[in-house]
Amino acid sequence: MQNAPALSNLQLFQCACVNDDSITDLVSVINPRLKGFEASNLPSITTAAIQVLSERCKELQSVKFVSCRRLDRHCLRVLGKNCKNLRCVRFLKENKDDEWRLQDAALTLFVENISSELETAAFVGFDEITDDALLNISKYFSKSVIELDFSASNKITDYGLRILATRCKQLQSLALSNTSITDNGIQCLADNCRYLRKLKVSGCRNITDEGLIQIARKCTRLECIVASRCEQTSNASLVELIKRCPRLQEIDLRETSVKLIDKCLLEGDIRNLRISMCKELPHPPPDIVNGDTDCMSNFSLKETNIAYRRRVLILGNAGCGKSTLVKTLCSSEYTHLSDNIADSDGLDIHLIQPFKDSEHGRYKYKVK
Repeated sequence: MQNAPALSNLQLFQCACVNDDSITDLVSVINPRLKGFEASNLPSITTAAIQVLSERCKELQSVKFVSCRRLDRHCLRVLGKNCKNLRCVRFLKENKDDEWRLQDAALTLFVENISSELETAAFVGFDEITDDALLNISKYFSKSVIELDFSASNKITDYGLRILATRCKQLQSLALSNTSITDNGIQCLADNCRYLRKLKVSGCRNITDEGLIQIARKCTRLECIVASRCEQTSNASLVELIKRCPRLQEIDLRETSVKLIDKCLLEGDIRNLRISMCKELPHPPPDIVNGDTDCMSNFSLKETNIAYRRRVLILGNAGCGKSTLVKTLCSSEYTHLSDNIADSDGLDIHLIQPFKDSEHGRYKYKVK
């Protein structure tokens, strides 16, 4: 480390032997102008180590802690107090059974001590965090914050979302998956946050087509939406999103009520479409399943469904690996993974990535 005076970012992953003494020794020799620090699955480090880090590396701009269960609320206090340029803070709890606990009081300590203009905050997996956290963030950083993630905090409701939306109108990315928000909160978000580019609301079972359609109509800069396991959303949402949001590149509507894939898919620039495990998405009729796929002269994507097809057409440039892919998937090395695969005579497609053939100006599709 002493031979790396220009080191600007430090990442420590799954180092079970790393403790406070290790961090202290490391901090004493690293570049004091460190900009980014990330610690993932370091179960032994405590707030004492983060205090040493923040006192030496006062120019930190970004910190991320994943499943570091011995860090408490005072960790946020020392970071806010010592790091005057802090822009990005992420605390992620990967395992819901982990004993790591952060509550609203931790966010209160943080916002009361930080003096920089926070842009990104993520506190994921902490089920004791409530609407008060959103109120604090939006009160102190209404003009600077552009990205927030408070997923898996089921005590967050429409009340917090409405306050956030009315205060933080420059918000560009919001993730509130597995919270208790509904269409009412989504409506307020659509009315106020017109610069929204990314929205993740997976597992919010009270969100329906009504909410997503409002997002589609008013947040036209949207590039990515993830609404899997929102069972009350359907084709109406999919069609509106594609037609109203010209920049949209990624849609995730897995485990929803989508019944078919509309031909309007060709009207947008969708790069990633994830639709699977939709109970109302029927199997294709036998004439499609058993139809001849050898002739490509009339190939086009029609208004039809995509589900568990027994025949898959794989397109791609010469030498791109089509044959190798098929041989690998059909080999014994693959089929032994499931007793059912060997008898399925095909593949289950979960992702299609359309691309435009530059020579002929036609859309083709590759299977991933």
